[in-house]
Amino acid sequence: MRTTTAINNVTLSMTPGREFQLTYYSKKAKKVVTRRATWDSKCCIFTSKKGVVCLTYRKLQGDDYEEGYRTARVTWVVKDGNI
Repeated sequence: MRTTTAINNVTLSMTPGREFQLTYYSKKAKKVVTRRATWDSKCCIFTSKKGVVCLTYRKLQGDDYEEGYRTARVTWVVKDGNI
């Protein structure tokens, strides 16, 4: 129940066009990453078939990778605003 409440609170605070900073452990990079992101109609928070809480977001262009959609899993930190 606690996870559901947290998901609902984050989803309610996400509005289209909102820019934010997202920090989470990247399984692919094998380290904690911080990315500039934005929320749009394709973004969502969901629970995978394996029961893992996931957040799909649109990454803004940066030095390391091109702009596009990414998914953070399990635990993440969201901070408001531009970086």
